[in-house]
Amino acid sequence: MLFLFWHKGVVTLTVGGKNDLAVLNLHHPSITRMRLMDKVLLDHNGHLTARPAAMLKRKIDPDDLRAWCHIRGVYGLPTLELVECLCDLTKGATVVEIGAGTGSFGRQLGWTMTDNKMQSWPEIQAYYTALGQPTIQYPADVLEMDAHKAVAELKPDIVFGSWITQWIDPEKPPPPGGGNMYGVKEEWLLDHVETYIMYGNERVHGEKLLLQRPHRIIKAPWMLSRALNPTGNCLYIWSRK
Repeated sequence: MLFLFWHKGVVTLTVGGKNDLAVLNLHHPSITRMRLMDKVLLDHNGHLTARPAAMLKRKIDPDDLRAWCHIRGVYGLPTLELVECLCDLTKGATVVEIGAGTGSFGRQLGWTMTDNKMQSWPEIQAYYTALGQPTIQYPADVLEMDAHKAVAELKPDIVFGSWITQWIDPEKPPPPGGGNMYGVKEEWLLDHVETYIMYGNERVHGEKLLLQRPHRIIKAPWMLSRALNPTGNCLYIWSRK
């Protein structure tokens, strides 16, 4: 995750919360290894598809998996067990995925997928290139809408997001949890939907401002991501009920 901070006319470039991009220091798998991982993780259309977590752990070295995620612009992985969990949590509700990126979760669950597609903006691409960070290649079925427009226009019961960056005021110093001026105003979001579910990692997202509001956390060994500490992978769930 790339964080751009504006404060009193000064631009500060910061990379994701607490080792989110420590994968930059990993070796890059060989082309052959990348192709083998593509065959395991992608479907025939090149889209990330749900696989059993145990199978992924058995077939792919953790460092290789994090490097693959880095190169392919993936943060949270939709394992088969996580997809089934989300299906149970959202059963009977209308759901919109925000910050969908490649649409990894929404496509598995039949949700409308949205993203402001900021990684396609020339100025953002330039910063990512400077860091050696590949950008997301957005599929056509991901609608170009920021989270606030998606909620206002689509009026879902539940909003889901993976690795969501919180909004911060560009006129103030960034809070401990980081964020950027293009992030999601999560408190506003929660006030306009019944439930907000975010897949993330406690080390990366554990200082989000929204965590000051009542919430619950689901953790399981079948939650995988690009984070260095896989035991911190979790679902954060906020509800107005």
